[in-house]
Parts: sequence; structure tokens; C-alpha cells
Amino acid sequence: YYQTPGSFVFGKKNWVAILRGGYGHQKEIFEKADLGGVAVRYFYTGGAAVAFYKPIYYKMLKFVGPYEAEIIEEKFDIKKHDPTMIYSKSSFFKGLNEARLLPGIYGKAGFNFEYSKQDKVIHAIEIGAQIDMFPKAIPIMDTAKNKAVFFSLFASYRFGIIIDPLNPESNRLSNIFRRNL
Repeated sequence: YYQTPGSFVFGKKNWVAILRGGYGHQKEIFEKADLGGVAVRYFYTGGAAVAFYKPIYYKMLKFVGPYEAEIIEEKFDIKKHDPTMIYSKSSFFKGLNEARLLPGIYGKAGFNFEYSKQDKVIHAIEIGAQIDMFPKAIPIMDTAKNKAVFFSLFASYRFGIIIDPLNPESNRLSNIFRRNL
């Protein structure tokens, strides 16, 4: 093995990102008794998803003599490459021209716990589950069976401000962060 300047995951074939856009609904189960309380809501969202994936190139050691090697850049191939010959990953931008899009759908559901102490400011914790489904498997790994369905659990923090389109005067920052006593 060689001391490498970067890390890599052996067998990873493609880098993947998923862009989602959808429509959802939120329903309050318990409202806040006062501004120091917690409102509990459930929500669900669903819609279109697009997986963007591009090949990962690796810097490979290629021996050109008994004690001499050069570094070449190649896509990973499990039949051809040995992990001891991988020097590091290539630049993220290498292979961008070979990127592919795969349309799909997603669904997301969970609970929202909103605990802000102000009317127009949101502070909330969300927990839930999400599923992304595609018509064919996304080729992420060369060393494992790839999937077309991805299930995940999540926990997130949400913050923001509430804008009232019917009362633009109330949307000024000086009014949003004013404490009502």
C-alpha cells in the first residue's frame, strides 16, 4: 500500500445527488398553549425526484519499469483494478461531461415540533422517513448490488420567518423580531 494524499471508497463507481420537488401538507395535532410551548404537527410530501450521477475517476499507479510508476486517471473497474494500485480520487470535475440524469419519485412523512418563542419566527425539530424510487438501479458501487429504491430516516432542524402577503408592513425585520409583551 502507498501513502496517499486523499481518501477513497474502494468500489465506488458513481457520485450521486438527488434533487426533489413536490407538494405536501401539514396538519397541527397540538397547538402551542403560549409562546413558550411546543406545537406538534404531522406532515407528508411527495413528488418528482431526479438523480444526478457521474462517474468517479481514480488516480491509479501504473508501473512503467521495475522501480518506476506513473499516475494515470481511470474510471473504476472491479475486474481491472486492484485496491493497492489506487493512489487517490481524481478531481470531482473529472467525468462531469459523462453525467446522467434518472427521473423518479419520492415521498416523505414525519412529525414537526415547533417551539419558537415569537409569532413570526420558526424554530422546529423534524423527524421522519423518506423514500426515493427510480425505474432502474442507480450504479453507485461496483462491489455491491445497486438499488432503485432508497429508504432513509431523518432528523432535521428548521428555522425561518413567516411572511404575511396580506400585510406587507408586518414583514419588516423590525416588526418580526420585536417582542410582544
